[in-house]
Formats: sequence, C-alpha cells, structure tokens
Amino acid sequence: MNFKILTTILCALLLFACTQTDPNQVTITGEITNPRGESVTFSNQDTSYSTTTNENRSFSISFNLDSATYLNFEHGVERTAMFVRPGDKIKLSIDTEKFDETIKYKGSLSSSFLAKKYLLEEGNDFFGKVFYMSSAEEYKAALDSFKIAVINEFGKITDSTFIKSEITNINKNINYFIGRQEKLANYTEDVKTYMWETSKI
Repeated sequence: MNFKILTTILCALLLFACTQTDPNQVTITGEITNPRGESVTFSNQDTSYSTTTNENRSFSISFNLDSATYLNFEHGVERTAMFVRPGDKIKLSIDTEKFDETIKYKGSLSSSFLAKKYLLEEGNDFFGKVFYMSSAEEYKAALDSFKIAVINEFGKITDSTFIKSEITNINKNINYFIGRQEKLANYTEDVKTYMWETSKI
C-alpha cells in the first residue's frame, strides 16, 4: 500500500479515536448570577466532583458515571437535587439571590422535574395550619392534591425507574406526614390551635 495513503488512513483513525466521547462521561456547564465564591460541587453520599467558576461566572466540569444517580449541586451555602445519567450533557443557569426559584436545566428533564417538585413542596406547608387544624380526611386530601401536582410534572420523562423511585419517595413522605398528624387526634381544638400558633414563633 502506498505509504502516503497508509499514513492518511492512520491519521484519520487516530483523529476519529481521539474525538470519540466516553459514553459514561457527564459534562455539566453552567452560568451563575450573583455567585457566592468560586466553588461549585456535585456530590452524593459516595463521592463529589468539584470545579470553580471563571471570571465570566461560568463553569464546566466533566466526570464519569457508571449508572444514573442523584447528585446535589452545591454553591455557597445552598444546594439542590439533580438526577444525572452517564452521557448527559447538561447546561444549568441560576441566580443565587433566589436559588431554587431560578435554577434552569437544559439536557436533563429529570433535574428540571426535581426543581419543580421542590417548589411544590415549598409552597405546601405540610406542618403548618393544615397540619394542626385539619381533620385527618382534609389533611390526606391536601397531600393527595400535592401528589397529583407532582405527578403532573413528569411531563415527557420516560425513565420508568426514575418515575417509580420518585413515586415511592412521595408515598413514603405522605405516610410519614399522615402518621405525624394522627398523633394530634388526642388533643382538643384549643390545644391544637395553641400548638399551631406557638409553632410559628
């Protein structure tokens, strides 16, 4: 074979090999408005991946995952949940002045779902007036409405494992809330009113 042709083929193969992306590699880029320092971390119970923002308040980080996992995105004193899969390319943006209310994800429907779920949880004070002053039936109805609202946020997510995990967690939390509220049944309305009012102090 002609030496020049062989050289060309070898160079092309080498270039092709170098440009192949590891299927397990995750890349997350982001822009942070009103940054709280430079550190950016993605972590779970087992490990963490850290980087820093540049002068443009943006960052980029790549790491490998063997399987899908929940990660916490941490910046300053705040953190929020993400769900990341091998091969994901995610772009996020956030304003630290209103952390969870402003976080946006491109390339991760599951992380977007978790952000919306958090806002729904925050908007439902399950240990507020409804906890102390509602009947068991009323409290359960409020929790069921929350569950339906969360399920409606799945949208285009098709990952059945993720959906099952989230529904399991929602049911677990609802059972916990109901169990806590059932303990109030032994108290009079006056006592429950006092407990609610003092809980706000």
